[in-house]
Parts: sequence; structure tokens; C-alpha cells
Amino acid sequence: MNALFRREKVIILLACLTFLLSAGYAFLYRIPPSVDASAYDQVGWNIAQGHGFRLALGVPIEQDEVITYQGPAYQFFLAGIYTVFGHHREVVWIAQALLRAFCVLMLYAICQKIFREQGRAIGRIAGGVFGFYPDLVEIGAMLMTETFFIFLTVLVLWLFFREYDKPTPLGASLLGAGFGVAILGRSIILLFAPVFLWWFWRRMPSPRLRHAGKAWIPFFGFAFAAMLVLTPWTVRNWNAYHKFIPTMANSGYNLWVGNRHGATGEGGNPAAMQDIMKVYGMTGTGEYFTGEFKAFVREYPFEYAQLTGGRFIKYFSFIRPMGFWFYQSGFFQWLFILSSVRAGFILFSLSFGGILLSWIRERNEALRDLSLFAFFTAFAIIPIIITTRYRLPIYPILAIFAAFVVMRAYRNFKETVPFILGGTAIVLGIAFIDFVQFSEKIFGRIRTMLS
Repeated sequence: MNALFRREKVIILLACLTFLLSAGYAFLYRIPPSVDASAYDQVGWNIAQGHGFRLALGVPIEQDEVITYQGPAYQFFLAGIYTVFGHHREVVWIAQALLRAFCVLMLYAICQKIFREQGRAIGRIAGGVFGFYPDLVEIGAMLMTETFFIFLTVLVLWLFFREYDKPTPLGASLLGAGFGVAILGRSIILLFAPVFLWWFWRRMPSPRLRHAGKAWIPFFGFAFAAMLVLTPWTVRNWNAYHKFIPTMANSGYNLWVGNRHGATGEGGNPAAMQDIMKVYGMTGTGEYFTGEFKAFVREYPFEYAQLTGGRFIKYFSFIRPMGFWFYQSGFFQWLFILSSVRAGFILFSLSFGGILLSWIRERNEALRDLSLFAFFTAFAIIPIIITTRYRLPIYPILAIFAAFVVMRAYRNFKETVPFILGGTAIVLGIAFIDFVQFSEKIFGRIRTMLS
């Protein structure tokens, strides 16, 4: 144990500091839950009290908005805490700080699997970037799905790269189970499936080889474990709503809110939505909005393309910081926003440089697969709806690429600096377009803070 601590004391220290920073921030501001956070908190408490997965008690389930939120894994995570410790949000803050610390350790382990050389050094940098990133510290102090879902995402990546060279039946089954839980955290991670399938296919021996069929056992273990996790919730929804709903019924809402006449591509709560919900119910509204989205794309493809292009810019723009929340004001809010802008510029610039380097100069198959995970993480959001916190799940992946390019620059600065400059140029170009197109909103927020 002492030898392990001496060898890994840096990453253990980073994990501990991440925990203390996250927990300290949460206890310092004690952010009360509101809007989505309030709903998650109430559902978790209702489950703990034995009322089931409900938000509004005393109304028909079809009129209960509980199925229109993200989840359901996070609500059950809260319910588990409240069942054991009572309705004390302080325990949630501590638990989420622990999840962030575990993410630091898992990122470190992932980097050692991806990089044959300098894996430990890259892992330490990636863990530090993730642990001290201001946006991630802030969201960990709230009762929002992001911290829990990011933990699940990093867990899935760790399980994947642990089995990367030669998948085993047990390892692949654990990956499938983790993937299933992550889907219940947020269904957008379903887009990781093509990478998994491509990986399994590449690991298959030639069909002409004897006993090649046995090589499919890990794949079937993966698929069976994922379905085993998803089935109980799907059955519950069938019994409750008489419809096939494997996760939640919020996708139609997101598609419509972000893609309609007068939309900005971002979230919101249009007044018309409540009237439609009264007519169609919660699950019916999702189906109605999905139909409206399809009609919009079919009839106005150019307008949809404009909205999607705007979301791409907003997703990767470092001048879209966190920090515009109700709990802060004055100097400390400005300090947080500026730190978020600076961190975003550094992370995006270095990680873009790392991605360019991984495809142009490196011959690291695992690193390229990691870039595909980054692509699908962004692609799951950009065509639908955007707000700054929706891009947080890509940050641990970008942290690895940023750490990778930093260590490559340390080893060979002259060869690496063009890629860093290239990534920086892309990021500055995106921010410039964002500023030109949406300067009115940016200045509006500044004026609101100054008033």
C-alpha cells in the first residue's frame, strides 16, 4: 500500500484536491435547487418515500411532467442517497464531489491504456484539467444530471479501453452494463454504439479460422448486459404509459424547442408548450413535437441548417462560459465567468491541436477511437438543442487530448507547435463568428450583469 501511494501519490493528491474543491464550492454557495434541479430533487425524494417515480402526486401519470426530464438514473441516484441519509442535499454534494474524484482516477487509468509512452504524465495532466475546470466544479455543486452523467461516461470509457486490445466475455459484459446505465443517465450516449460495434468488428478473427465463432461471445455479452439493464425501465414505462419508452419522453420536446420558426437553437419554455401538453399529455406531446420537428426540417431545410450551424458555433465557442446563474453576483460572478472563458480557450485550443495531431501524425488506433467518441458526443447535441452545460460531457475527452498535445510539445516542441497553433486558429475563428452573429445577446448579458 505504501509503495502504491509513493508511486501514484500525484494522481491521488489530484483526486483528493478535486474532491475538496468540489465539496468546498458546494458548501460555500449552498445553491438551492430550482427549475430542473428542483424537479430532480423532488422525484428523488418521492421515490425514497415510496411514492414511485413521480414529480406531481395526486394527478394522473399522463399529466405528470416527470417523464419529460432527463433521466431516470440520476433521480434514482438521489433516491438512494435520500433513502439512506434522509432528505439532506449536503450528502448529494459530497457524493458528487466523490464522483468527480473518481473521474480523475479513471482518466488517469484511461490514459495509461491509450498511450504506451508518457501515459502516466498525460493522465496526471488530464486529471488535473478535469478536476480544476471551473465549469465542472460549479455544476457539481448543483442537483443537475451533468456530474452523474459525466461520471457514467468516463466509467464507460474506462471499461472500454480496459478491454481495448482483446475483449473478454466478462469485461465486455461489464461494458454493456455500464453502457446501459449511462443510457438511462442520458440517452445521447447511445451514439457511442457505432464506435463499440466498429471496435468489436475489428477484433473479430477471420471467419475462416477454426472456432472463430467463439470470438463473438464478448459482443453478445455486451449486448445482453445492456438490454438487461434497460429492460426493467422499459417495462415500467410500458405498464405506466402503454408505450415503448426505453428512457424518457423528452426528445420530442428538445427537437421542437430548438428547431422551429423563431427558435434560437437553444432551450426554453415556450408558452405554447403548456397548452399542447394539456391536450396531448406528456408522452403524446413528445410524439406531437417529433412530428412538428420532422415537418419543419422537411419544409424549411435551409432554416434548420442555419440553426444547426449556429449550434455548432455555440458548442465550441469559448466565449460561451458558465457562470450566468442566479446564486452569484458582482465581483465573484465576473471572476468565475472570466475563469470559465480562459479555461474554455485553453481547453478547446489544446484539445483541437491534439485531435489534429492524432489523425495527421500519430498511428494510435485507440486515440483515434477516442476522437470518434468526442465527435459523437458533440453530434448528439448539435443537431437538436444547445446550452452551455450541454457540452460538459465532452470535457473529459478533450482534457485527454489537451494533455496529450502538451506532453508531445514537451518532448518535441518544434514538431507539435503547428498543431497547437492550428487548433488555436480554429477556436479563435469559431469565437469570432459567434461574436459577430450573436453579439447582441452577449452584450445583453453583460448589460444585465452591470445593471
